[in-house]
Parts: sequence; C-alpha cells; structure tokens
Amino acid sequence: MRVLVIPLPYPTHLMAMVPLCWALRTSGHEVLIACPPEVRATAHAAGLTTVDVPGHEEAPATTIRLRFPLPAFGERYTDAGRDLWRATADSVVRDSLDRLADYRAVAESWRPSLLLVDVCALVGRVLGGLLDVPVAAHRWGVDPTAGPFTERARELLDLPEPTLVLDPCPPGLQAVDAPPGRPVQFVPYNGSGTVPGWSTPPPGVRRICVCMGRMVLDTTGPAPLRRAVAAATAVPGTQTVVAVSREHRRWLADLPADVLVAESVPLNLFLDTCAAVVCAGGSGTALTATRFGVPQLVLPQYFDQFDYARNLAAAGAGLALPDGDSQSDHDLLTGSLAALLDDSGFASAAAKLGDEIAEMPRPTEVVRALEHV
Repeated sequence: MRVLVIPLPYPTHLMAMVPLCWALRTSGHEVLIACPPEVRATAHAAGLTTVDVPGHEEAPATTIRLRFPLPAFGERYTDAGRDLWRATADSVVRDSLDRLADYRAVAESWRPSLLLVDVCALVGRVLGGLLDVPVAAHRWGVDPTAGPFTERARELLDLPEPTLVLDPCPPGLQAVDAPPGRPVQFVPYNGSGTVPGWSTPPPGVRRICVCMGRMVLDTTGPAPLRRAVAAATAVPGTQTVVAVSREHRRWLADLPADVLVAESVPLNLFLDTCAAVVCAGGSGTALTATRFGVPQLVLPQYFDQFDYARNLAAAGAGLALPDGDSQSDHDLLTGSLAALLDDSGFASAAAKLGDEIAEMPRPTEVVRALEHV
C-alpha cells in the first residue's frame, strides 16, 4: 500500500499516529506524511518521510485571548457548549477549504491507496471523497467531535464518512457519544531523546510529574503550570519533576533546589517512575500516564480534556478539577495530590486501565485490517 498521512499541525497529534506509521513501514508499506512546517521536525525525528504542505498562519495580534479553563467544551449539549463547538467547526472547515488544493496536488501526484488522517483533519475526508480513496480516521484519544462539531461541519462541507475509525482510547475513557471505532493499542511515543540520569527516583521517595503540555501552555500562558508546580512541591515527602518545553522553561524561576526539570525529555522515558501526574488531560500526557498505570490530577483547559477528566475520575483512576475556581485553590490542589498518593485505590484503578490498553490490538495487528480496506 501507499499510505498518505494527513495530521493536524500539532506535534502531539502526529505522535499519536507514529506507532501505526512504523507498523505500516515494517510491514512493507510506503508511508508519506503530508507535513505542515509545524510538525516536520517531529516526523523526521520519528524516521518518517514527508512532503511539504502549507501550515497555519499566525493568529493576528488583535485576537482576543480567551479565559481558561473553558468548561463549556465539556458541556457540548448546553447552549454555551454547542456554540463553542460550532465555532470550532467553523474554524476547522475554513482551514480545510483553504488547504484542499495543496493536499489534492500532493495526493494526485503520489497516488496513495489509503489516506490515514487525524479525526479532525477534515480535509483528508473531503480529499478521500473527491479522489475515491479509502480513509482511515485516527483518533488521538478521547473524541468529543460527535454532536455540534460534526453537525456544523456537515452543514458547511460535503463530508464523507471515513471508511474506518481507529481508536486508541480505552472504552471506559472514551466520550460517551463517540461512535464506535476499531481499537488500536496506544503505544507511548512522546518524541526521541536520551534517558535522563535521574530517571530512577531515590529509595522511598514518591515522585510527582507536572506536565501541562506545550499546546496547552501556548494557549493559556503560564498560570496553569505555575499553580500545578506550586501544589506539587508543597506535598511533603515527594520529589517533583516538571516536564516542559524549552520555550516554557523561562516561566519556572526560583524553583526549589530538589525540583527536576525535564526540558524536552520524552515522557515515556521516565513517567513509569512517578506515583502521580498533574496534567491538563491532553492525550499525549494523559494516555501515556494511563498506559503506565499512574494516577492523575487533571486540570482540563479546553476541547477533549473535560471529557477525559470526567471519565478518568469516574473510573477511580484520578481526580479532576474542571473549573477556574478549583484550579486556583492551592490548598485544594495540594490536598488532591496528597489523596492520590495516600489512597491506594487510585493506583489500583489506574493499573487496571493500563492493563486494558495493553490488551488492545497492537498496531501491527491493525495493519492487517488496513490492508483489506
């Protein structure tokens, strides 16, 4: 097969697809990433071949900054939630139409037999319909696009259904209204790097990892990160590891001497040494923690993160603070982390979810299904 991959222009979304791309390559298939500049380095670090397509334009300086968190994203059947998701669809559809000609030129030149597309890369589904090429839509994790997002997208586009939907999210964590997909095991891949010398914690010390995610912090600014770090470092008898990108490292001044900073270190190299994780619920961090069976304190900010936070808490594998007031309460944050560490029930439930992921079909098994699409 010749598989043309169409990701969103966000590194973590491509990372979710990398293990399947590797499985396709090792099964003898050709894989080409239609690659915006924003994810070119990520694709090349994973050993994947790319072809350039235009990326996103920078938002104008006059763009109004929203106040995060935005809980309406988790309430999409309320008036506020519906409006927010419909506006999101407007933006995605506009971007798809702007770039359709570029992607079509690539596809007509390379002539793929299958399109592997991010579930929100609607341009891929449109392209599949135009060229009569089957489409496998790959979810990055929790999929909240049923309901108002999809309804609005269909109002604006002739949007064919994908031939197959691939779902790496364990069923207990998936959005309740997400249509069924074909399970594919989530394989933690958070980029390439070197195992840090501190990867093994000192004996008897419980380690807390804070990772709010690059995409989140690019949007929200430093407040969620600083609050999470302040709470983690206040829990007695623990060691804090802050996973952060190089550009956001500057927001962490005056850290206690015993705090470890994992600057651009892949989470899968050390997250299994942690007793708890503080995150926003973005799929790269959240599903890596889930795969390793690590309890989580989730501070959702937007999009799918509220569904993930709610479902993880319902599964007993973590706690969620879904609104601005609770996320700004230092004592509540610290107490929630202490509860995660002291109540073994959270670790047991998290380990059960990790086992569920391990039992899902591996990417190499899913390749067999793709070969018959």
